[in-house]
Amino acid sequence: MESSLNTCEDAWIGEALVQEALAICRIPSPTFAEEKRAQYIAGRLREMGLQVEIDDLHNVTALLPAGEGGGKPIMLVAHIDTVFPEGTDVEPRWDGQYWRAPGIRDNSASAAIVLLFPELLRRKAVRLSGDVTLAFSVGEEGLGNLRGIRALMDRYAGRVSAVVAVDGNLGVVNHVAISVRRLEVVIKTEGGHSWADAGKPSAIHVLARIAGKISEIAIPSSPRTVLNIGTVSGGTSVNAIAQLARFSLDIRSVDNAVVQALEAEVRGIIEAVPRDERVGIEITVIGDRPGGMISSDHPLVEAIVTGYAKVGIDPVLLPGSTDANIPLSRGIPAASMGVTAGGSIHTLQEFLDPTSLPVGALALLEAVISLQKGLM
Repeated sequence: MESSLNTCEDAWIGEALVQEALAICRIPSPTFAEEKRAQYIAGRLREMGLQVEIDDLHNVTALLPAGEGGGKPIMLVAHIDTVFPEGTDVEPRWDGQYWRAPGIRDNSASAAIVLLFPELLRRKAVRLSGDVTLAFSVGEEGLGNLRGIRALMDRYAGRVSAVVAVDGNLGVVNHVAISVRRLEVVIKTEGGHSWADAGKPSAIHVLARIAGKISEIAIPSSPRTVLNIGTVSGGTSVNAIAQLARFSLDIRSVDNAVVQALEAEVRGIIEAVPRDERVGIEITVIGDRPGGMISSDHPLVEAIVTGYAKVGIDPVLLPGSTDANIPLSRGIPAASMGVTAGGSIHTLQEFLDPTSLPVGALALLEAVISLQKGLM
């Protein structure tokens, strides 16, 4: 199962990965609308002679069967949704150094590396010691709430011994999953005219009082914790008493108990708001990403670190929120592995350093080889 790593100059690897990343990026894939990108990926896998399955959510999977036997089955998963809405211009542009397009790195380039993994195995004459499932998940971003990987873990429970989420910055390993809880708070009132109905409660005024109290909550510095009101909307006119207002709230920490405590404090603030039949408040959970972790010396983490070392990268271990959250929360060893470099993700200025793709691909290959040895 040895492979040559004197291949960073390999023209095929670099050019093929770039072209695949561009092709994937050109297919709009907002969360909840990933079908076209899923169909493209499925078609490319079939061209390689693989048996492909697409589930009702448009998750794509294909099995690479073991060539030597004895190794434990693993899954490589790259999410295929983006944060950008339908209608966003996703055509990649070359600026002489980087490829620029919304979603080019997160996660088109990583998906390209997983997609071409079978071809990389073939060209490097690497024989797997255990089955590898290639998976392309939907709903990783935002309100997708990890729905794709949830369905995959429901389906593959007991069938994979480890999961590698291929996502993030080259050299970064997330083996600690950040716990995330997201709420939407909706305030409803009778409303009216600002002059004729003066004195009636305003949904926006109620929202402002709640938000002000939430902003005063003491946030612990350790463990690292975030509480953020991300969106606010409401009202119809400057001279109207608002009938409706809403805001969304994101709570996250590496300690799930802290998240639960902060959520309870937020709910307590809302429940304490004076109200009568003229004021209604609804709280809806719009996101729940459970946390989990494996130790830094777990065979999976050590395999990823080995993969990076083989291509001359000194990795950084950090907490994160990725597809790895779900298997970790269910007791399945998992970690995310970054395989691309660039910047400005989740913005219209997102860019990809194409020279990182062959390095990331080879690091992933070596990580899989090392992991299968370590899990035997």
